[in-house]
Amino acid sequence: MKQMLAIMMTSSLVLAAAASDTVFKGDNQILRQYFEGVPDFNSHSGSLWVTYRRTENVKVKDWTLSIGPKEDGKASSAHYMLNRYATGDCYQVSFQYRCPKNFTWSLNFSQAEFGPWVPTVSRTVPASSEWAEYSEKVPVPLNRHTTTLQIFSPKDAVVEIRNLCVREIDPKDIAGRELLLDGKPCEAVYWMQTDDINTLNDYEAAKMFRFAFQRCGGKKIPLLEAVHEDDFRKNALYIGKAAEKAGVFQDGSLLQNIGEGGTAIRIGAGRAGIAGHIYGGPYLGVVQLLEHLGIHYTAEDHFHFPESGDYQVVAWEKSLNPAVPIRSSEVRAGRVELKGYTPSRCADYQYYGGGYAAHPGNSVVSIKEFHQTHPEWFAMQADGKRQTVGCRDVHYCLSNPEFIQLYADRLLQIMRINRHCFFYEVYDGDGGGLYCRCPACQAVGSTTDLYIHFANQVAGITRKEFPQNYVMTTSYVDTLQAPQKVFPESNVLILYTAYHPTPWGAQNNFDHPYNETGRKYLAEWDRLCAGHMALYAHPVNYREMMNIHPKFHFNTRLTRHIAEKRYKVLRNCFLVSTYSNGVVPGSHSFFDLNIYAQTRLSIDPKLDLEALIDRFLPMHYGPDAAPVLRQYFDIIQEAPMKANWAQGCEEVKRGFITKELARQCLPLLDLAEQKAGQTVYRNYVFKEKISFLWSYLSDNCLGRVNVDKAEFPEYARRLAEFCSLCKERNVSYMNREGYAPEWFASSHLYAIGKTNPWFNTSEVAKLIADPLQALGGRSPDAQKETPQGIVMPARGFAGGQVSPDCGWMREDSVQAVILRRPSSSFGMVQGTLILRKKPDHEVKMLLKGIQDEKKEDTARIEILVNGKSIYQGKTGFLKDRWTQQAFPIPAGLLEEGENTITIRNVTADTEKDGLCGASFDEARNYYWGWFILEEVLFADLL
Repeated sequence: MKQMLAIMMTSSLVLAAAASDTVFKGDNQILRQYFEGVPDFNSHSGSLWVTYRRTENVKVKDWTLSIGPKEDGKASSAHYMLNRYATGDCYQVSFQYRCPKNFTWSLNFSQAEFGPWVPTVSRTVPASSEWAEYSEKVPVPLNRHTTTLQIFSPKDAVVEIRNLCVREIDPKDIAGRELLLDGKPCEAVYWMQTDDINTLNDYEAAKMFRFAFQRCGGKKIPLLEAVHEDDFRKNALYIGKAAEKAGVFQDGSLLQNIGEGGTAIRIGAGRAGIAGHIYGGPYLGVVQLLEHLGIHYTAEDHFHFPESGDYQVVAWEKSLNPAVPIRSSEVRAGRVELKGYTPSRCADYQYYGGGYAAHPGNSVVSIKEFHQTHPEWFAMQADGKRQTVGCRDVHYCLSNPEFIQLYADRLLQIMRINRHCFFYEVYDGDGGGLYCRCPACQAVGSTTDLYIHFANQVAGITRKEFPQNYVMTTSYVDTLQAPQKVFPESNVLILYTAYHPTPWGAQNNFDHPYNETGRKYLAEWDRLCAGHMALYAHPVNYREMMNIHPKFHFNTRLTRHIAEKRYKVLRNCFLVSTYSNGVVPGSHSFFDLNIYAQTRLSIDPKLDLEALIDRFLPMHYGPDAAPVLRQYFDIIQEAPMKANWAQGCEEVKRGFITKELARQCLPLLDLAEQKAGQTVYRNYVFKEKISFLWSYLSDNCLGRVNVDKAEFPEYARRLAEFCSLCKERNVSYMNREGYAPEWFASSHLYAIGKTNPWFNTSEVAKLIADPLQALGGRSPDAQKETPQGIVMPARGFAGGQVSPDCGWMREDSVQAVILRRPSSSFGMVQGTLILRKKPDHEVKMLLKGIQDEKKEDTARIEILVNGKSIYQGKTGFLKDRWTQQAFPIPAGLLEEGENTITIRNVTADTEKDGLCGASFDEARNYYWGWFILEEVLFADLL
């Protein structure tokens, strides 16, 4: 129901633009910095207001937000994510505006995992050519996960906004369990106004405690700003600077122990206080207090807490300094502070500047802006030419003094606006081999030396104004090895990435020989740059979100290492929970345990990891299912080591879930589902089961030609179960947009429509209802009778690498299948030839295809009929056009009924496994030694 408090427009009175601090204080959700302007160079111009990697016509000037149509006539929008620790059921939204046309604003909500879809709230604001005031009280659902305020421009006008204020309104009363401090009820949670950084930290940490306490059955404890002297003498919980002023810490000895990112907690005489360092210390203290009360946050909106009774805490004090002071994960990782992370804003400036991940360069200096006037600022490539193309992959001449000064000046503008951020990457674009090769850059030293030199120069300029801020360069694709002669200065960090497939070829098996070079490089970085190290973790498989990719032991091993070595920063690349209302699954298996363990190990590397796992599993999966999930966890996480399995985070590779591994794991997952029953724990068991089923069905399927007749019923049943679970859990995003039809076609030889979500297609409904009938058999029936004989087109074979529109060396395009060398896992196809009677003569088998265009004639083929090899040798295919090659099938080998035809690429590898082993994309070059098949003709069979 729409509840309008006031809409007032004036045509003659122009309201004064307010830059008053009061607009940005109190419980207003809108931060002052959003109205302080944007860098004058930023082509995205909206900076904080523009969603990551989007370009909108959004500007901020003179404390006024302007949103106008884009050049193509489409509306622009400005975005603001409100506080995630909301307890209110209404927002009071008010602002002053000027716009000659009606415009709209909305509140968009999300449920990160299993909650019902929460509809958007949208409002229209009447046009006014003069400044007018708008205010409305908007009811919102209590169960929302995130809330984003969005303001839209008309398609043909500019809307101006100032004095924007969004205040949360709590329900009048929330009954619940008391918080007793030394036996005395807690009267309020207090915070106080100080400087920008501490005020925001203290206020948000206070909200976080109140949110968690209410979600766990607690009463509504008033959240108050401490202003008067009497406010500091209550039986209350004081957060941050309020705790220091209230004297909760008495002699202050605990406070003296607080280091970077650290916290101190004290409870005594009916009063409690949490104080902390600006790197998220108050948040860490809140997590410590909550867990001391028995409240544990294991996943989005999932708490484990005592079933009954008031929450009581007696005299207690603790100080804690995390081994890694900055623990950052992106916003899609959920309520990160409640998981033990520091606020993302402490280290994520590039999202404000429109940059790409750890590559913010183009948002600071773009090719578009300077490639004509200053081409010398951009990287000289191997051919001697300057880089003048590209966008996110822009690279610079990192020794050019003018460029360094410009970059530093612009970074200073960002620092002045983003006062809550202390760590700034200065690495340029993504991609390898694009660094500058001009004589001046080469004179600096190695590529690593060059990048550290650039960071040192920029930091030397910025530290004069911001001595507390760090500049970070990255050990990435061109800077894998430690420096030789240039080392980081005082406020420069190295963001190390255990990412590249050459030194880190087995990213789910830390001790694998393929990681020997990576471990060596890491040790050298630690030795030469101690005290200047940070980690940019790549803890998931980025090509396949649904891949089980068991990486817990690798992740925790690396986390414990950086904590023991006292790295300054931990950042994650896409370690996220289920999001977008359940549509997008979380990052690989056991995500919630991964993130729980990562934060705690980075705080204290001495933690007993096995005890931590045993503590987490019952809280997350329930006491009945936990012992079963522990068995499954041990099996699946140890499997990469036992199988000597090497797989990179960008690598698509099949064969990990063997049939034997499936026989061990599937019964345990079935049992865990049964033990969880119809409780909330069932959801979390399903998260693990869906991930396993996807990998199992990708590794063992008709498309890989490894499901026999006896196995077919179970395979069909599990495929139907996977579809059913995804439908129940609303998992419609499968690795990438539009991937599902491709997966069903290539893996299961089953065509589904392109309806979104994929599980609502009629074909999937048939599969769920009767999987055996829907799949129809072990292999596709595509053969056709012609005057020349029986033809089996490429779609009649399972396996290989399907190319649905192959136009290689031909004017038309056909469906074909590529057979690459055996180690690629795309080296074999198999089909079924069905005959009405047994032939009594030799049958000529003609394969139509083409082989790779390389000069050498390396491709080798083997053909088997009913398991017997009839040919092994050169393919006979030409390299510049498609031809038919004949292979005789001896008399008596073909049978009446089904005959299995197997075609293999048996070309030997020439590369040595070396550092990275067999990887389709990285370690080996599979662009030679291949051949393509269009069809197979069995002549003279009719």
